[in-house]
Amino acid sequence: MSLARKAGAFSIATLISRILGLIREMVLAKYFSVFATDAFFAAFRIPNLLRDLFAEGALSAAFVPTFTDYSQNKGKEEAWRLANIVLNLLTIILSLLTLIILFGARYLVYALASGFREIPGKIDLTVQLTQVMAPFLLVVALAAAVMGILNTQGRFFLPAVAPAFFNVASILAGIFLAPQMKRFGVEPIVAMAIGSLAGGALQLYVQLPSLYRCGYKYQSVIQWNHPGVQRIFGLMIPAMFGLAATQINILIDNQLASYLGDGPVSWLNYAFRLMQLPIGIFAVAIATVNLTTVSRKIASNDLEGVKSDLSDAIKLAAFLDIPATMGLIFLRYPIVQVLYERGRFLPEYTIFTGDAVLFYSLGLFTYSLVKIFTPVFYALNDTKTPVKYAAYVIGAKVIVNLALIKQLGFLGLALGTSVASLINAFLLFRALEKRIGHFADRRLYLSILKITVAALIMGAGAWALHLWMSEIFGADNLMERATALAISIFGALGILFVSSHLLKIEQATEMLNFVRKRLP
Repeated sequence: MSLARKAGAFSIATLISRILGLIREMVLAKYFSVFATDAFFAAFRIPNLLRDLFAEGALSAAFVPTFTDYSQNKGKEEAWRLANIVLNLLTIILSLLTLIILFGARYLVYALASGFREIPGKIDLTVQLTQVMAPFLLVVALAAAVMGILNTQGRFFLPAVAPAFFNVASILAGIFLAPQMKRFGVEPIVAMAIGSLAGGALQLYVQLPSLYRCGYKYQSVIQWNHPGVQRIFGLMIPAMFGLAATQINILIDNQLASYLGDGPVSWLNYAFRLMQLPIGIFAVAIATVNLTTVSRKIASNDLEGVKSDLSDAIKLAAFLDIPATMGLIFLRYPIVQVLYERGRFLPEYTIFTGDAVLFYSLGLFTYSLVKIFTPVFYALNDTKTPVKYAAYVIGAKVIVNLALIKQLGFLGLALGTSVASLINAFLLFRALEKRIGHFADRRLYLSILKITVAALIMGAGAWALHLWMSEIFGADNLMERATALAISIFGALGILFVSSHLLKIEQATEMLNFVRKRLP
């Protein structure tokens, strides 16, 4: 319940940010052609990769246990000194990386989407967008570092909601700035790159007051050989490779999709955004909170507590992710239609994006398990295992991609990502059990089985309910479609909790009790 409460607060904040991120994608789909959005998504891969690695991965996985250890065993003053050194060194390293991206943008674009050269002007536009967004790397990485510090102080809500400011800036840029760009002889999509850069700066700025209230004071100190710094960077560098498996797989998808004409890069991105909505709300929240508690127990040498926390995190992730998977599968077309089908997003794009949602969502639960398992290895000072398995998974992904793309086209890339996620989760699970002992017992497997049954009942009920609601309300305009979809989703949640209660799923009971205690 403690994990659920903290993850709940994190999830609410993340929900706000992810919904705004979805609105940002809706703005892109409505106002820009697939030619322009293909270029934008390809250009944004570079800073987005770093954001995922830092904000939701390597930096937190390396910094949180080290900072926690220093706070508990060496005092607050030494811990804050360590934080200052890390922030200063990150600024230096990422400033140099920003310059490399700025001046090497064309080479990076060819590495990520060389197929764009077959369409006149697409490479040049992608290079321009990459250069505009290059400084985003610096500000978003510093924002991630501040987020890690605040998490160690028990502050989860503000760091989780900070990305919302990034999305707000992007939305405003797309609606208000884009129409003005032609006056300056610039493509309208460049406004989205400018909005992304401004949003990244806001994401950092809004966290600073809370950081100073925790007792932080800036010091211009640099010490490359500091033991804590060596420990953090020693964990972080291989952690980036370990956590990058999914993102590298997406980059592979982007390269292959770039050869399939205008559209596939955008359709895959829209579908992946929908799949990441439950991941961002649930998996990242659980993994972030679980990392903090696991780090404390590892520092205290409480392995039984670590195993108990892991088991609870898996069950909670299953209860949230498996029903989300079924919901996305059974309602994929109406969801895509309501969210995206307007303006320049044509009806046939709904079918393409919906099919990609189906294949991506098959890996939702295993993707969440990777988010939960990987940081635990780094809390245990084990950097080799996740990196080794990540290399295996990337190799397997390439093979699966090449096999499936011949049969399914760009949809094979989405299915290949889910297969790679399954392989990664299985390998990490087995390695973690060998390291700390068995934490998956009969009760855990039975719990996942019951959750799957409840989710299947919910999915079938959601599909039938949507057919009924579409007949009642019609489907001729956006309001009718949205009404039918909203009723279907709320009805599906009701079916889920009834079936969970009948199957005696403990997570549903805990959540109902949690809500009941807070009602008047």
